[in-house]
Formats: sequence, structure tokens, C-alpha cells
Amino acid sequence: MIGATQDTILWDPSVDPRRAACSTPCFPSEATWTEVGVRKRKKRTINGDSPPRLSVIIIHVGTNDIFTKGSEMIKDEFNRLFNLCKQSGKMFFISGPMPTLGRGNWRFSRLLSLNTWLQSAVDANDFKFIDNFNLFWNRAAFFKVDGIHPNSLGSQHLAANILYAVHTSSY
Repeated sequence: MIGATQDTILWDPSVDPRRAACSTPCFPSEATWTEVGVRKRKKRTINGDSPPRLSVIIIHVGTNDIFTKGSEMIKDEFNRLFNLCKQSGKMFFISGPMPTLGRGNWRFSRLLSLNTWLQSAVDANDFKFIDNFNLFWNRAAFFKVDGIHPNSLGSQHLAANILYAVHTSSY
């Protein structure tokens, strides 16, 4: 675990979750809204299954859906998620997507568009946005050789960026 306050838990993604003192629900993007069981599990996690004293939830945005779904479908899914989050009464930080390294103009354009839209959508919903795009842009030292996933240095910077946003935010 790299950081914890009274009501915020964050751990380094490189930590083995089987040994961590906390758990993170993961909702695979393809199943998030299409499978009823996943939708119910997500709602329970956001509204009731999280520890009662937990008042801040951080949602990190992945990039898998940019290949399989259109922009408007992705926006609709985020808007449904934001509506669910607003019902919970908790504070949400949306950790924006990271750019990729050397993966082509089409992917870059889609990610930049998503990042830009998310910034305004998060603000409109009174959540907090964590900008990872600019932090990771053109920083080869932060990525594994696939140019998509952060290496251990990138994971450290991602976690530090999230902690900084949470600790310097007024909520």
C-alpha cells in the first residue's frame, strides 16, 4: 500500500493483491453494462458494499473499449455510471486514461478525445478529474515495451498522481 488516509485507500498496482490488506473490484469493460450480474455487483459496490467509513472512491479509466465501441456508446456508459455514482453520496475521483506510446494516430486521437470529453463530463457531474494523459504523454520510461501498460516506474507515477489529486483536493 502506498498511501492511506482515514477514508481513502490506494495501493500501487504492482502490489500482489493476494497479499494486500484491501481489495479492488474490477469490472471488465465488455461486461460492465451488458451483463445484469456485473451491473448489480457494481451498484452494490458503489452504494453499499464498500466500507461504511469510505467516503472517496477512485475510478481509473482504461482504454480497451476504444476498439470495440463507438464514442457515443462509451459516453452513454459513462453517463450511466456517473448517475449511479451521484446516487451514492460519496466523493468520486475519475482517474483519466493514459496515452499509449507509438500505437498510431487513430488510437491517440480516440484517447485524447475521450480524455477531453471526460474532463468536462466529470466537472459537470461535480466529481474530480485526475489528468494522467499529460503526465504520461511521450514518456517512454513509464511504459512497458507494449507501449500500453505502465511499468513499475509508470505505476509509481500513476499512484503518486492519484494521491496528489486526492490530498490536494477540497471535498
